[in-house]
Amino acid sequence: MENLLTVEDVSRIMRVLPQQVRRWASTGRIQGVQFGRRWRFRPDAIDQVSREGLQAVSGKTYFKTTKTLMPESGRSWRTEPA
Repeated sequence: MENLLTVEDVSRIMRVLPQQVRRWASTGRIQGVQFGRRWRFRPDAIDQVSREGLQAVSGKTYFKTTKTLMPESGRSWRTEPA
């Protein structure tokens, strides 16, 4: 049987806060299984994320928001691919 990683294990591997790991898991950016309120992750899935990056694994394109000024309104928001 394969040992599963906890949120704390993944946060140490990825060098992020445990809250960020939970957020990634709940939005599908990393694959995991939830047992009640606890998340568990397969080591090979986390290895893939650390090698290829979150965007390559999830297949989603994320956008960053940049602020640009528009003459008529004075404010506007524009999104660009990250």
